[in-house]
Amino acid sequence: MADYPMYQHDIIQNHAAALRACDEARNRTSMTLVFTLSTALALLGIEPPRERTRLQDDVVYAAVHHESDRWRVKGVRFVTWRGSFETVVLQRGRFRCVHAVYVWAMYAARLSLQELVVLGDSMMRRNSRGIRIEDFIRLLQNLREEAQARGLRLPRGFRSMSRAVRLMREHTDSSQETRLRLLLMRYGLGCPRINVPIRIPDSGRLFYLDMAYPEKKLAIEYDGTHHRDQWLADCDRLKFIDEQGWQHIQVTAYDLSSEEQRERLISLVAKKLGIDALSSPLTLEQVADGRRVWNR
Repeated sequence: MADYPMYQHDIIQNHAAALRACDEARNRTSMTLVFTLSTALALLGIEPPRERTRLQDDVVYAAVHHESDRWRVKGVRFVTWRGSFETVVLQRGRFRCVHAVYVWAMYAARLSLQELVVLGDSMMRRNSRGIRIEDFIRLLQNLREEAQARGLRLPRGFRSMSRAVRLMREHTDSSQETRLRLLLMRYGLGCPRINVPIRIPDSGRLFYLDMAYPEKKLAIEYDGTHHRDQWLADCDRLKFIDEQGWQHIQVTAYDLSSEEQRERLISLVAKKLGIDALSSPLTLEQVADGRRVWNR
């Protein structure tokens, strides 16, 4: 992941650019525009997917319920969503956009399962707008009930949504941490716990491990510089973790950069967990299959 201050800078820049583009689009039409997809993410301050989705950077995206509502407006592309969706009002009523969980649903047919999970996690970060996993579960229920009541097909990507919700976790800190967690699960190492607290005996203060297997006292952390401001300045965290009897693995972007490096990382984690042999990696679709049990 990029350096944290640069990441926040990018979010702010995207937000400012989206405000300008949406203002210009509103001035070209008398219709009420309800922004969605990458435009809504920028307005809401949510990290966009890094996966290519055939969305254009030089236009804004707006949602409509019917094909007949797709007007010709310069710089605007309309996305048809036949069911209902929730909206939020921003900038004291200047802009209206699709609620984040419905934006996520509209991305479902455009993203791989991994990146759909990453997007869902990014909406539930500790600095997010209070979105919880229950909101996504309720979304799936609403989509099913509406399709049944109105005799509609389930939206495109509904199966991916259902799978993604099983894999998503609240309060993660970065997209790379999510990708790392999914990699561990694909190799049958189980889902590590997120933000495991460790209490300092002398002061009683807590700091949090990115992810861990507490039963094995194994901490795994993605090396992003944004963590360093959160951790105790007067404590060498690695030394403290060791003193508490924990093992520690620090992961960098290089460890995730190629298949060879990923397999080397997985072998190290398996060794620390006391697992002698690993099978070939599963697909995320297999990992998300609720009928399977992945405790190896």
